[in-house]
Amino acid sequence: MDRLSDGMERCGGASIAGDVARNPDGSIDYGFYRRGASKLRRTTLRRAFQRAKRLMRPMVALAIIAVAIRVMPTAAPQAMPQGADVAKAGLAMSASTVN
Repeated sequence: MDRLSDGMERCGGASIAGDVARNPDGSIDYGFYRRGASKLRRTTLRRAFQRAKRLMRPMVALAIIAVAIRVMPTAAPQAMPQGADVAKAGLAMSASTVN
């Protein structure tokens, strides 16, 4: 026999507020409700984390792909013709000799 039904027998089987778990002295058994709430909380959190764990691997894979795309260069650097480097060097020298 569980505590709820045991308490109901001691109270005559009727209660104003419905089925209430009671201690042997007739007071409400708050520990009974705390244990039930704790069990429900653990079960709910366990289920939530199991669902999140199933989604974690695909989310990490998507994040890695997104980072790889983000850091990938969009275009190759523009190569300058060799003559352009010489022309720039010549302009720099002539400008420095003028001063």
